[in-house]
Amino acid sequence: MLNNQYISELEPYFNGEYIPKRQGGQKLKVSSSYRQNILAILNG
Repeated sequence: MLNNQYISELEPYFNGEYIPKRQGGQKLKVSSSYRQNILAILNG
């Protein structure tokens, strides 16, 4: 589970996946099946 308050940016990855970057610099891989959910949360 990701808390969007701590995500500083999304880095595009291959195959439609993204890597959310936390404010502290930690990176997490998000599969393409969750891509739309992550984008909707981050875009408000």
